[in-house]
Amino acid sequence: MNMYKSAVSVVVLASLLTACAQVPSPQQANDEGNVAYYSQRYDDALARFGHALAVAEKNGDQQYVAIAMFGLARTYAQLCQESDAEKWFNASIAAREALPDTPHAYITQNLLEYGRFLASWSRQSEALSLYDRAMPLLESLGMEEGDPLGYAFVLDEYAALLTSAGRTGDASAANARAKMLRETYKGRKAEFTPEPYPDCNQGT
Repeated sequence: MNMYKSAVSVVVLASLLTACAQVPSPQQANDEGNVAYYSQRYDDALARFGHALAVAEKNGDQQYVAIAMFGLARTYAQLCQESDAEKWFNASIAAREALPDTPHAYITQNLLEYGRFLASWSRQSEALSLYDRAMPLLESLGMEEGDPLGYAFVLDEYAALLTSAGRTGDASAANARAKMLRETYKGRKAEFTPEPYPDCNQGT
């Protein structure tokens, strides 16, 4: 009888361990969300990021709460769902503000992606305020030294927003700096290339 109970206990424990192993962690679910996102399987990405958020909230993992919110925001932006994207960008920024930056998650990412999203909806003045906040942070992170050609791409975006706001002097300075970086580091590959959001205003 004891041997029977022991065998049952082992089977139950094995079943529980198997069930636990089948539940993706926030990191795994987020990674799967990124794969779906970059494969343009946006509905799948929403499900994966949503699961990552739910598990992270349950576990009290605030880093992955912020990361999952960021994934949801970017995915809704690709789907041209303005209000949902805006909701999650704002939520991700609020969550990220309460946390230290990590080597793979900086608040500058959230600010700049939200800015790109707003610019895609012709909301340049709002986008510019986010870039105004992000650019000094990029300076302090040393992006110009670490990825000068990636930084040049960001300067291009910043210059365009500055021009739209009539800040021509600042725009000229940003353009000149981007040009200098491309000339200085000619032949070097950019580690970061901005990914534009779709023009959701087409046909309206």
